Amino acid sequence: MGRQDKLAYGAGSPSTFGKFDMRAIGKDVHVAEENGCGFYVVPFPQEDYIAKMKEFARDLLPSYSSGQTLVTQ
Repeated sequence: MGRQDKLAYGAGSPSTFGKFDMRAIGKDVHVAEENGCGFYVVPFPQEDYIAKMKEFARDLLPSYSSGQTLVTQ
């Protein structure tokens, strides 16, 4: 039936309030997955956006991948 039968289909926030905490984001991603969310918006900080994105891709995404190789260059 699609997403119209679910209240939440995505989670996360584009807001970068406070310190960027990869561990807290990892926990939040896990909760979002358990709740059936199909995507997650990660609040990467402006000052080191690329570095944090690479860290996220290296440290967190592989546990949610289907075995595909991730490119983080």
